[in-house]
Amino acid sequence: MNSIVLSRLKTAAALWPDISQSPLPADRWLFHVFKTRLKNAGSNDRRLITETLYGLFRHRSFLEAWCEFQKQNQSVLFKILCAAAVEGLLDEKQFFEMLEAAKLPVSEGAAFYAALISRKLPVACDSKNFSEKLSVQYSFPEWLIQRWVLIFGENELREILASLQQRPAFVIRTNTLKISRHDLMGQLKLKGYDVNESGESATAIRFEKWPHLLNDNLYRSGYLEVQDAGSQRICEIINPAPGESVLDFCAGGGGKSLALAALMKNRGKLLASDVRDWKFRELLLRARRSGVTLIRCMKMRTLLETPDFLKKFDKVIVDAPCSGSGTWRRNPDAKWRLNLDILTQHAVKQLDILKQAADYVRPGGRLYYVTCSIDPVENEEVMTAFLKYNAAWKSVPAGGDGKVWLKLQPHRNQTDGFFLGIAEKL
Repeated sequence: MNSIVLSRLKTAAALWPDISQSPLPADRWLFHVFKTRLKNAGSNDRRLITETLYGLFRHRSFLEAWCEFQKQNQSVLFKILCAAAVEGLLDEKQFFEMLEAAKLPVSEGAAFYAALISRKLPVACDSKNFSEKLSVQYSFPEWLIQRWVLIFGENELREILASLQQRPAFVIRTNTLKISRHDLMGQLKLKGYDVNESGESATAIRFEKWPHLLNDNLYRSGYLEVQDAGSQRICEIINPAPGESVLDFCAGGGGKSLALAALMKNRGKLLASDVRDWKFRELLLRARRSGVTLIRCMKMRTLLETPDFLKKFDKVIVDAPCSGSGTWRRNPDAKWRLNLDILTQHAVKQLDILKQAADYVRPGGRLYYVTCSIDPVENEEVMTAFLKYNAAWKSVPAGGDGKVWLKLQPHRNQTDGFFLGIAEKL
């Protein structure tokens, strides 16, 4: 069995140089590889390869520091084996057996393994300054550490970095058009799934172990959708009523559109638009499976050229393209592609998109600005700039207890990181 696992990990090592340099998101890159170069790989092979590569993205700087300590800088396989161990994919016995089989010697074996599992830094890191040390310990770009310590402070920054290193829970949304959360949880438990309610949303269900759901009849019959509890909570705050008109301005694959349609009880008008019109195929397939019938899709270019749609909608949602820093638990590769210039460019584009979307809100209607970022430059700074230069709008509290903004954080809410700001047209 170990020889099979080692073979899979050698495949992961062979993929690392390409995936680590690719401009594509890791999930899209791997999807293409499994469709072409590794089309005969089984589900277990794919899972181990994927989880190990994601583990190396997640703990990259930390593992590179230990590779240097063990004088294994040139061995990608050594890093891969360490990543698998840190992610809990190899136990101590398997780890050392594979190192031996691969002829990769280590010093202080048991102490080395214990340090990996406990995320203890090599002694050589003791001389590093604050930002360098945190960059290695939590595997984040140093420029981002230097930026975020000024924003969040040292203590909260450590909590944020630690939470973004954890693998996220698997969370689904109950499709209330077809079933209640109580009944869905009952059916899942009968199938042997260990599930619990999520307190962040009235429809969210958390799995204690990652399940295989794609072939489950509950999924195929549209009783559930995979969606983070934070995203579900934002939809519940937007809370469109049956019969209202809603524009999802950056709909993407349609996760929020489907959740909003369920809240509307399939009654009203819900227009989904995006510059990536190829996403509509996925959205419409999901809608058909979920029994959603009120969603229409329109290319962004067509929407912007159609004056009949102006100033018509009760609610317009802008889930703006962003750094995705709130989702780095599940997309750890993205943090290595970000830099300050890109972050700043995001903010400029987000404000432009927000201004465009604002034209589609009727007087008295509301504009909802959403990101899955935790950086203020993409969040409150964008919303504040919009309100400052648009006198026909007023801010509406989005958070609890009258707070202006809603900010969800992995270390506080056990969800992805999200931001929500709301403005009402006067």
